Amino acid sequence: MKEHVGDVDGTPEKRMYWSIISDYGFDTALAELIDNAIDNWSKQGRADELVVELVLNDQDQSIVISDNSGGVPELGHSNLVSPGSSSNDPNGSSIGVFGVGSKRAVVALAKNIRIQTRHGHGATFQFDIDEQWLSETSWALPKFITDSIAIGSTKIDLSRLRIPITQEIAKTIPDRLAKIYGKFLSHTKFRLLLGRRLIKPITFDSWSFPTGYEPICLRGKIEDTEGGVVDYEIKGGLMDIGAYKRGEYGVYCYCNGRLIAEAVRDPEVGFVSGLAGLPHSEASLARVVCEISGPAKLMPWNSFKTGINYHHKTFRAIRERLIEKVSYYASLSRRLAKHKEDEVFRFTTGEFRDIQLTKTGDVQAVSLPPLPRVKRDYVDRLLTSNRSLIRDKPWTLGLIESIAAVEIMTKQRNLQTKNRIALLLLDSAFEIGLKEFLVHQNKEPLREDELKQIFKSGGRPDAWIRVKKLLPENAIGSVVETKIEHFYKLRNKLVHQIATTEPALADVQSSRDAVEKVMNLLFEIDFGPWGPD
Repeated sequence: MKEHVGDVDGTPEKRMYWSIISDYGFDTALAELIDNAIDNWSKQGRADELVVELVLNDQDQSIVISDNSGGVPELGHSNLVSPGSSSNDPNGSSIGVFGVGSKRAVVALAKNIRIQTRHGHGATFQFDIDEQWLSETSWALPKFITDSIAIGSTKIDLSRLRIPITQEIAKTIPDRLAKIYGKFLSHTKFRLLLGRRLIKPITFDSWSFPTGYEPICLRGKIEDTEGGVVDYEIKGGLMDIGAYKRGEYGVYCYCNGRLIAEAVRDPEVGFVSGLAGLPHSEASLARVVCEISGPAKLMPWNSFKTGINYHHKTFRAIRERLIEKVSYYASLSRRLAKHKEDEVFRFTTGEFRDIQLTKTGDVQAVSLPPLPRVKRDYVDRLLTSNRSLIRDKPWTLGLIESIAAVEIMTKQRNLQTKNRIALLLLDSAFEIGLKEFLVHQNKEPLREDELKQIFKSGGRPDAWIRVKKLLPENAIGSVVETKIEHFYKLRNKLVHQIATTEPALADVQSSRDAVEKVMNLLFEIDFGPWGPD
């Protein structure tokens, strides 16, 4: 049985404003007011140019925000102050839908608020919100007719700021707004001014196009059970050098043209072990940009429009597609990261691989190119392939790392005498190799005094002769013998002659080839091919 016994007053109390003051950042609050202007402009069909101007005064700590979006009609004045009240259609492609953003934003920014609006050629109305009004229980807000402002405009004056304008805010706010509204600034009749400075768009659409691994653009639709349709576009790929230097890796999400989330590297978008892996510098070439458009009520943003609502049904519907792209390009980045200049950044032009899913909610497989083999540089491969040898014969580590040092040295671009240094490293490795063989791998290892006598009397040639006598006949080969002799002459010129020239790279390579063959014969060191896999 159910019996009506009375009603409960559900009118909200004004103290709800106080609870949200600390939740807002400066840029978040400003963006709410810009969103209002864009939505009002959109209702007019975006036929005329929209100009939003912000004036931040750090001297008297005040803000003035004005726009020419058409002004607020008199019947809509209550929407300026009533929480939850909005003229925006939840089924329309607006940015605002909750009816609370601009109200709480102005209170979060300032203690004194003056709103002036003129709809078309009509009268200019003014509303004043201050702490006294906020402390009263009544929601009635006095309305005044005042001197006219520009036709079809709204102006908001904020003073006694709760969030002060600091040097850091003044420095960072232009780029922040340029990112949030980059799509609008790029593709529509929209100008955003900070003072007299025009904010230029910052978007995240610069890519590299490595052959066979070009970025991909996946387009699809989601049908809501209530009949609404959401269009989505997921772009994934490797960034160009500029975006890489700016640290733009991760996931970017736009809802109805507005940037909602930037450089997201959360587990919910795939940055977790088993998928894209944990965030790491080797994955920092990968970026995925997701653009979603449709009814405002179907946008997966939080109420502050500062992040993705991961539990929203629209995000859940595209999550698998999104994570698939994040995981693929993060893995591709890890494979190409060490050679990004040659294998990623030099590919500056190309086309997206465009895939249009044929059915709404389609789950058809989207094939991606097989990932390349993991590329290891020569030093990593050299140490890995000789791990067992180093464990059993630890004296070989210095020889192996000397050859690794030669490899590194020959790749230096800013050292004029790199060939000379590389040749001296080879000389040291070869002589030490002869000593290690005589000490450790001779059936009758030499004593300390015998070793000293060899190098004192005959020097390296004597040690080389003794080593060859311990090897099978013709084990060295005449070609290697000739290279070793030439190598020794080059070494003596560098060490003993007054004037020497820089050795040619071909001399270094020939000498290295001979030294490596001798080291392989003496110790079974696996040098493999030079360069990366």
